[in-house]
Amino acid sequence: MAKGLILIPKRFDKEQIVKIKANYVKEHYIKWRLLFQELAKHFKFEIQYVVDTPNIPKDVDIIITFSTPQHTAPMVEVCKEILKLPAGVKVIGFMLDIQCYNRPTCKRYMRRMFNRFDKILVISNCLFEDLYPKYIHKKIWVPHFFGPHDAYAKLPFNKNPLIKCLIPGARNKHYPLRDFIYKSKHPYNPYICYKSKIPYEKYPKVLNLYFCCVGTPGFYKSHVAKNIEIPAAGSLLLSETTKDILNLGFKPYKHYIPITEENVFKQIIECTRNHKDYTEIRKRARRYVINNYSIKNRIAQVKNIIKEVLNN
Repeated sequence: MAKGLILIPKRFDKEQIVKIKANYVKEHYIKWRLLFQELAKHFKFEIQYVVDTPNIPKDVDIIITFSTPQHTAPMVEVCKEILKLPAGVKVIGFMLDIQCYNRPTCKRYMRRMFNRFDKILVISNCLFEDLYPKYIHKKIWVPHFFGPHDAYAKLPFNKNPLIKCLIPGARNKHYPLRDFIYKSKHPYNPYICYKSKIPYEKYPKVLNLYFCCVGTPGFYKSHVAKNIEIPAAGSLLLSETTKDILNLGFKPYKHYIPITEENVFKQIIECTRNHKDYTEIRKRARRYVINNYSIKNRIAQVKNIIKEVLNN
């Protein structure tokens, strides 16, 4: 049996969760911990939550690095240790944010690590192809997923939701359409509810309370977790149409309602005033996401990738 190591930044460790304010705990990393714990259990790999230099066994056969490097945390010492490894050691890079925002250290180590990785697992498929076309041959798209599984899949379909549209998540320049909606003085804003900080254990139930939710991509128009979590919770997804969302198999007016700056308020009004006309879209999208984009789907996909890398 292969000897494997999974290296995860310390900020994803449960013991490092930061209390933001009273009664609110930043717990949005739970699905990642569950995923890697299942992989470690299945392959009998070790997990290390690291800040700087990892403890890499000399006889290791395969290493999986997660979110390393990243623009906010280049994890330089981890990268240096990986780059010292013999060529025979397999390395899989599981990436989250891949944009560097002109930060030279991030750019330098992103390129060096991509050269070293045997496979690069990416959340943002089209963005990766735009930024790093040289490495497309190593890329495997592993889209966002919802988790824990039962927290979403066992929610009853809400037949009497609040007939409002929830805008969850941060409101800043990194999410232009979300920021536009929030700052707008449009007269129909009473149809909209804003929640920027939702305790993760309550997150699926909060989404489930509302008839519709806005899941806009970020500045780079990349696939975001809300595109999956909103329909998984049974709420109607309103989102910009991007290459990634179409590659997920989502079809406008079949799985989600397309929005732009020009029509977002019109679409929200239409959906809330005539909400009964959108019930089938909510149900159809939820079935599709639960069948295809759960943590169970992602675990199965990554297991197969690891087996393939080990066998080559």
